[in-house]
Amino acid sequence: MRNKKKSNTNGLITKCEKILDNAYPTLSKHRGYKKIIGNIVLGILGLGIIYSAIGLIKKAITGKFLFFNDSKSARALNKIKKSINALQANNGDKTSPSAKLRQP
Repeated sequence: MRNKKKSNTNGLITKCEKILDNAYPTLSKHRGYKKIIGNIVLGILGLGIIYSAIGLIKKAITGKFLFFNDSKSARALNKIKKSINALQANNGDKTSPSAKLRQP
């Protein structure tokens, strides 16, 4: 009786292994895009983390976090303000540049 049970068990194991081996190629194929989408999302998040890290370094150095934050017009105004401040510093004048512009 023991040999019969052992024989049945071995036969069952063999059949199960055969069924699993036959099913493996079908079950191992990707049927959806979950992993692909997951990898894309992780890539985008990774870029976001790198962008944030570089932005924080830029903020520490320049005081501005964003990379493209000033328009050409704003940069031109900043140059004009720096020029006025440089002229003011050379003349030793303590009046603010905007106050000078308002005076008649």
